[in-house]
Amino acid sequence: MTLEARLGAPAIKQRSVWLDERGDLYLTVYNSKETQLFRVDSKSLSRASRKWRLIINEKLERMRATGFIRAHTTFDLFAEGDPGYHYLLFRIMHYNFGELPDTLTETELFELLTITDEYNIWPSLLRPWIAAWIEPHQAWPGPGPYDYSSDFVRRLHNRLWVAWKLGEIEMFRKLVEILIKEVAPGKGTELLISGKPLPKSSEIPGLADFLEKERKQRVSDLLGVFQEELRHCQNGERRFCTLIGCSDLERSMCDFIVMGSIIRDYHKHVLDPAGHRGKEKVQSVNATYDRLKSIEIHNYSIIPGDGIAATSAPGLTHNGCNPTPWIHDKLDAIMFRSTWSLDAGLQKSLEYVSQLTGLGRPRVKGTKRELTDDDETAKPA
Repeated sequence: MTLEARLGAPAIKQRSVWLDERGDLYLTVYNSKETQLFRVDSKSLSRASRKWRLIINEKLERMRATGFIRAHTTFDLFAEGDPGYHYLLFRIMHYNFGELPDTLTETELFELLTITDEYNIWPSLLRPWIAAWIEPHQAWPGPGPYDYSSDFVRRLHNRLWVAWKLGEIEMFRKLVEILIKEVAPGKGTELLISGKPLPKSSEIPGLADFLEKERKQRVSDLLGVFQEELRHCQNGERRFCTLIGCSDLERSMCDFIVMGSIIRDYHKHVLDPAGHRGKEKVQSVNATYDRLKSIEIHNYSIIPGDGIAATSAPGLTHNGCNPTPWIHDKLDAIMFRSTWSLDAGLQKSLEYVSQLTGLGRPRVKGTKRELTDDDETAKPA
């Protein structure tokens, strides 16, 4: 069912929709599929939208300059867009709350907020319905892993834009975390996800710079795990071999083999063990993590009766050694850490909008706010 049908909107064949019988503005909203004429109150639109206020004032000034304006004179304007979403907003602007939808689909909420953004409509206009409209979309996409298909990326960015425009901070953080792990640099300052440029969310001020900064830091931290282990071994500060009872020679052999296997797989995966960018492929956090987790760490396995084993440690097979067991734990800790902060500018903007939409206030079911000890006037006598 379309949004218009759920709103009980008139069919396109109806000539006009009167939202104010004394309205002074006849506003035609059209797109490639349909056209709808609305009779509205210009002052109601001006109060709710900064852009409509400028458009209407400019129109009235032209009418005054040409002498066409009179008392109770109506005038016409045109706007390109979907009549259904405009109809929803016009009903709210005119305090006509009957039959407003209890829920909006992901696409409907995205398209509605695209219009409010285009016309600089105050977010507080939607405040009584925001909590109910956004609630069904807050749990998506659930725990990973994700396929990053074109449909998944589209839904991710739609929801990210919605969270930004409504000041839903926790939802925004969750979606940004997914982006941080998957974005990769493109040409110049461009960021890619699944090989394609970031869509509308890239218009969020400061987001692209934050994603690239955080991506670089996490890739550096992941590479640093192995780089740190190699430095410790080279400096004699740590032994890779973990088997108790080995001779120094056997443990040294194990350390050398472990170091060699790490360096070999670094080069196999086009990574530079020394950290020089000349050898390192620029890649996403997810790709770096997957490559590092796939590194095969080999140890020194002694075959009984073979060379050193027969003379230095009779009967010891050395096959119980589990070198560097802590490395994968360190990679996981970096990959799944939750102690990160949004850019200060992004955080401040989200907090400001959340106060306008009411999402920044403590809530219980629906849009009701939880009472505190300071809310004496709100408590029943």
